[in-house]
Amino acid sequence: MKTTRVLALAGAVACAAVAAVGAAAAPSNVCPNGQVRFGVEPYDSGSKFTGAYEALTKALQTNLGCPVKLIVTNNYTAEVEAMRAKQLDVGEFGPLGYIFAAKLANAQPVAVFGTKNHKPVTYTAGLWVPKSSPITTVAQLKGKTIAFSDPASTSGNLYPRYALLKAGLNPNSDVKIQFAGGHP
Repeated sequence: MKTTRVLALAGAVACAAVAAVGAAAAPSNVCPNGQVRFGVEPYDSGSKFTGAYEALTKALQTNLGCPVKLIVTNNYTAEVEAMRAKQLDVGEFGPLGYIFAAKLANAQPVAVFGTKNHKPVTYTAGLWVPKSSPITTVAQLKGKTIAFSDPASTSGNLYPRYALLKAGLNPNSDVKIQFAGGHP
């Protein structure tokens, strides 16, 4: 999941920059405060993640004609709150983060990351147990403690909850959910 998302992001750098402003020079209202503050959810760490967003930031700076400040927030909720507090001008959100940002910070979509063939990037989520575990189905998680990544994460909260529901389990009472604070 991480590699696919980062590679798709790197491939979308030029498309996002061109979509943001077109080929012409940036209008003066693009950078009314002298810079654009660009927020990112911390769904991954490491050089691939940082490198992809640094490349996107540089492309946006070039195409917008003003400085773009990359801000990697501490968690998913922090990005929504930063946008609500008017500390971000643009944010990259996952599906669930976008729902929160639209509701709480009046965010609206302007671009979607996609493949070279102009198809939206998709990803999946999973539930894992140790190799030695006797658990082989989602239903067998009843009564167990499960670690999810972040309350505002699509793949680290929303999708796994849906999997529990599909298996006939109530995520609020049939399992104990603890949040690990991020993606592995």
